[in-house]
Amino acid sequence: MAEPSPPADPTAGPPAVQAALARLREHFLAGLPQRWRAIEAAAEPAAKAALLHQLAGVAGSFGLHALGEAARQGEHAAAAGDVPALAQALARLRSGLENAGVTLR
Repeated sequence: MAEPSPPADPTAGPPAVQAALARLREHFLAGLPQRWRAIEAAAEPAAKAALLHQLAGVAGSFGLHALGEAARQGEHAAAAGDVPALAQALARLRSGLENAGVTLR
């Protein structure tokens, strides 16, 4: 049985594609403070879980795996109504955002 092929390197490819991906990543990073404020402001657990779900998926697409994982953990905690786990996940998410150079306030 053949080995599965390794995932494609997002930095490989024509320069125009690389430039487009870089612009998309910068746009994503620029929108992170607004996403964070929306997550903080969401009063309903389902709304918070939905916002965290979106962030988790997109963060992983841009190689921000720790950020995506913190968002995923927050999503699951919010959906389960686990307030302590949600607080921990949001603290990790905030730290990950700050470590990525995102100014939150």
